This record gives sequence, structure tokens and C-alpha cells, in this order.
Amino acid sequence: MSIIFVPHQKKIKIATISFVILIFLGIGVYTTDLLFFKETRVFNNSKSDIASLKNFIKEYPDSKYITQAKILIHDKTYSKMSQDVESLKSFIEKYPDSRHIDEAKILLDDKIYEKMGSNIESLKSFIEKYPDSRHIDEAKARYKKAVDKNISIAGLHMVYVLGGCYQMGDIFGDGGEDDEKPVHEVCIDDFYIGKYEVTQGQWEKIMGYNPSFFDDGDRYPVENVSWNGVQGFIEELNSQSGKNFRLPTEAEWEYAARSGGKRQKYAGGNNVDAVAWYDDNSGDRPHPVGQKEPNDLGIYDMSGNVWEWVSDWYEDDYYAQSPRNNPTGPSSSSYSLRVLRGGDYSIHFEQAEVVRSTSRSAGDPYDKYMFHGFRLALPAK
Repeated sequence: MSIIFVPHQKKIKIATISFVILIFLGIGVYTTDLLFFKETRVFNNSKSDIASLKNFIKEYPDSKYITQAKILIHDKTYSKMSQDVESLKSFIEKYPDSRHIDEAKILLDDKIYEKMGSNIESLKSFIEKYPDSRHIDEAKARYKKAVDKNISIAGLHMVYVLGGCYQMGDIFGDGGEDDEKPVHEVCIDDFYIGKYEVTQGQWEKIMGYNPSFFDDGDRYPVENVSWNGVQGFIEELNSQSGKNFRLPTEAEWEYAARSGGKRQKYAGGNNVDAVAWYDDNSGDRPHPVGQKEPNDLGIYDMSGNVWEWVSDWYEDDYYAQSPRNNPTGPSSSSYSLRVLRGGDYSIHFEQAEVVRSTSRSAGDPYDKYMFHGFRLALPAK
């Protein structure tokens, strides 16, 4: 057997080369580890928002986190676009293969149904547009219930209002008075409300005389009536009809005016001239009921024409303490005033601001003016 002797100098050289190789290998591993840790850190810091995740994908296209980053972007996009109907529609259109697509379609269906509200016209529109909705049977049942319950008693056309919850008060935050605040949630049971303001002809039929300043005809709203005088009319009407007519509460009135609590500036929409007689278009006098467009419940003139008495006593800070369910107003008024709603035809106030659906006023229950009228309500049960 031969033995190979390696000179001492060569041993040193080989050892040196080996050491250098090991150093380079170590540096490589260390560098790789550093890059990996940096990549992990950047990914973790990018999880909070979509823009950061998109930048991560662009900077690290071969990262082992790339799939996870794309999933996170998708999830965050869905979360961001699932807040309202239009965004959901856009998400479904843009991402038909999304893993959230079925959930998005169900949520869209729910939000559309919820947005339709509880009035007859909205339910009818929903049934026609969305026959395959999972809410269709419920919508049809509610529509039938509402249609079947609209009634006429003693010549008074009453609209059945399906109850619900809504945000009462100055929802737009532009022009509202302090007594319209704070905005607060109110829930209302089913009730009936007059399709029109009570007319001169209807008052005269029950009471035998016409108190109106503008004695213009049977189809004009009765005005120049006090809150106390209205109570006399209601008492006589109930005696003759055997029913339990009353004034609506303030919360019922606003719920009905806003078509079942919708976000409507005026009673029926945001176009004041379409739905209201007020100082810019009335000629400074009331007009026959039912000439302007109705709101979505089919109710006329809840904005403008004449102010309408409601049952509540008036307090300017009542909204801060109002109960949630079927509020009926304070037990008394430090001002000895009753609430008026809806605004009127006259020049005594600031144009369209006073006929907003959330606007409040008040009057002494003994006072009667040529712009004070009313409409009736009736319990659903």
C-alpha cells in the first residue's frame, strides 16, 4: 500500500480553501435567512390593507406567501364591497369566480329586500323585479296583507302602514333645527293613516259647518282648526262610525311621511316641487288634496299644503329621551304646546326648509290658524 504525503504548505492551502468555501456557504445561508425573515416581516406588515398587499405581490412575485396574499386581497375586497347594494352588485360582476360569490348573492338579496321597506309600492316592485328571491314568499304575504287592509270608512280613505324601525330626526344634517336632534331609532307597530288630509267636505259632513278661512270647496283641506277642535271632530266621528279614530303620534307621522322610514327629505322623495305645495308654488293658499305626487305609501300632501296636528305634547329636547318602541311624546309640555308637522303653503317660513319630513313645529292647542289642519290615524288592531 502506498502512502501519499501531502506537503505541509499544500495542507494549509487546502484547509484555507475549505474554510473560505464554508464561509461563503455560511454567508449564503445567512443571507437567505435574512431575505426570508425580511419577506416574512414585509408580508405580516402588509396584511392590514389591500394596497400594501398588492405592493407585496409586486415586490415578491415568487414568495411562498403569494397565494395567501392574493386570498387576503380577495377577502378584504369582499369585506369592503359588501356594505351596500351597489357595491355588492359590482363585486358579483367583477369577481364571478370568487369563493365569496354565493355569500355575496345571498347578502345582496337580503339587502335589496331590506332596502325595499314595508310599504305597498316597494313590496310590489320587489315582487316584480326579484321573483327568484329567497324572500319572495314573505314579500308576497306582506304585500297581500297591506293591500287587503286599506279601507274607506265614512268617506275617509285609510292606508295600512306596516310597522318597522327607522332613524327618526334630522337624518340629512342640513337645515334641521335643534329639536330634530339627536337622530334616534324608533320602532312603530302597524297602523292606519289617512291617505289625504281631512277635507272641508268631510269636516262639514260630521260637524255640520265649515270652519275654514279658505272656504273653497269639499276637496280642499280643512284649516283654521285648533287641536282641541280636532278632538271634538274625532269624538263625533267615532260616535257615528263606531271606530277609534285618533291623531297619529309624531313618530307614526314621520314614519308614514318618509314612506316607512326611508331616507326622504320630503314626504315622497327629495324633489320638493313634485310632492309639496309650499310658498314657492302655492300662490299663498291651500290646494285640493291629492294633486301632488304621493309618497311610496300612496299618501298625499304630508309635505306642505297645511300643517298637521299630531297627538303629542311638544318639548324641544324630547328626542334625547324618547323611548324606542311606539313613543307617544312627553306626558306634558313645559310650553303648553302640541306638535305640528309637515309645513304649509304660506309665506311665513323659509321656503322648502319647513316642509322637510323631519321638520317640527308646535302650537297652543286652543289656537286655530288658516294654515293648521290634520289627518287621521286608526289602530291596526
